[in-house]
Amino acid sequence: MKMNNKIAHIILLMVSLCWAGDNFAINVLVEYIGIELRHLSGIPYTEYHTIELEPGDTAIADSSEGIWIDNQSNIAIGLAAMAYDDTVLLPLEEPCWDIEPISGIDTCAVGIALYSESRPPVFAAVQWLNEEFSVIEPSIMPDVDKFGYIFFVAPTDPIRYLEPMHRIKLVIVAYPY
Repeated sequence: MKMNNKIAHIILLMVSLCWAGDNFAINVLVEYIGIELRHLSGIPYTEYHTIELEPGDTAIADSSEGIWIDNQSNIAIGLAAMAYDDTVLLPLEEPCWDIEPISGIDTCAVGIALYSESRPPVFAAVQWLNEEFSVIEPSIMPDVDKFGYIFFVAPTDPIRYLEPMHRIKLVIVAYPY
């Protein structure tokens, strides 16, 4: 019975709109924000691996390992990013690494270089991250994509062989501009 009442109200509304005249229009504007992280080949981007780094070594995603930030928004957006050590299987005596702009003891550096097209990354273009969100791209127009390249600088601790592997997570979010 309630469904019939709703249908009757909709029909009544439509009839009254028809009598409103030619100057009546309903405008609906749907704004949405969406990004998808992909490999340059188009498959979803989920991880970047680097192993066997010496203390203080730098790992750089080369031009084939870039992140295609597929902007699916229909409004201008900005991008913010942060990184953190999400290693959950470490023994209790093993500390998580801090994320800072400069690596050190139990501290690594994580950065991202953003470009308008896929290209070899340049160290001078890196924006270094920490464990709080910071703006990495303040204004991107609708449907304009970006390409990012990860930089990682290992901690400067002396090598401890058989140390558990660490898992650093990089989080990129979009927000309305």
